Amino acid sequence: MKTIKFSLIMLAVTALAACSTPSNVIKGVISDSPFESWIVEQCLIDGTQLSKDTLTLKSGKIEFEAKFDAPTIIYIDPVANVNTSMGITLVYEPEQKISFNAQMEERHIVNIEAIGSTVNEDYSRIHNEINKDYIAIVKLIDETNKLPENQREEQIKKINQLSARIHSKKVQFIKNNTDKEVSALLLNSLYSPEDMVACADLLSDNVRNSIFKPIFEQVEKKRKELATVKVGEVAPDFKLKTTAGKDLKLSDLRGKWVIIDFWGSWCSWCIKDFPAMKKFYAANKKRVEILGVNHNDTYDRWRAAVNGNALPWINVHNPEANTDDNDPVVLYNVRGFPTKIVVDPEGKIFEIAVGYKEGYYDELMKRIK
Repeated sequence: MKTIKFSLIMLAVTALAACSTPSNVIKGVISDSPFESWIVEQCLIDGTQLSKDTLTLKSGKIEFEAKFDAPTIIYIDPVANVNTSMGITLVYEPEQKISFNAQMEERHIVNIEAIGSTVNEDYSRIHNEINKDYIAIVKLIDETNKLPENQREEQIKKINQLSARIHSKKVQFIKNNTDKEVSALLLNSLYSPEDMVACADLLSDNVRNSIFKPIFEQVEKKRKELATVKVGEVAPDFKLKTTAGKDLKLSDLRGKWVIIDFWGSWCSWCIKDFPAMKKFYAANKKRVEILGVNHNDTYDRWRAAVNGNALPWINVHNPEANTDDNDPVVLYNVRGFPTKIVVDPEGKIFEIAVGYKEGYYDELMKRIK
């Protein structure tokens, strides 16, 4: 009988093992979702994309495998043709079993509960707090897009204020939680490289030596970039091809004031800035050159945007395959669009301006006289 009992116990254990979910299978519930298709992107901690899949939500449930035997960050977002709230972010470590529950209202995720690890539980709480402001931004953007161009200034101010508040909340959380791994996860979402470096310096050795160590390696790269991109320093040189297919170096424009305009055809604020830029350029082109540097556009899309917007100044194409030592977006540590780097006739950085600002060129004209 003892042998029979032992065999029965072993059978029961085997059956339980067969029925249990493998640790690399991640299950989630997304309640009241208006979206059926969701994108699941799996990346290394340093941001390198490993896979990107489109999955179908079935009866409010989603299930997929963490495909890689390494710590990864998983991003889950709806396939949507409208602006939505922040998506779902999870951190996976091999052999760690995690799951999540998300609640949606209309097209926005309003609450996430992550289960299975401290870093995911901490991040879901931060997400829920920050996402309230993010949803407000999305609603303001929708309202702004319905208004005529000359009636958008007040809405834009509100959007900028909410964006600044989100940034401040992240910075304050990191300062208050220097021994939490989730603080390292938040570093990469800070749009100010100065704040990223300053906050990273506050975090404990335990956090620095955690699975998020690659983020700190990126921070050190940012630190070096900040050391070279400062007002008063010589502007880093780069060489790109113009619309005529000729090589142009920034240093070729020495002797004039140069405004390097970082933009993209996808950036509505960049496009909104063009009329004022054209007026400024027409009045000052004898002593000022504008150098348009696109970002995240294919060659054809870039050419179409330059021609479609009738941009009269020099435009160069910044290919996606560009190397870091010649990519001006990397060299100038650009974190937002549009960004303008004003370079004086001696080739030194005079001013760095991030974002759209009404009346910017009138103010600049006074400063560079």
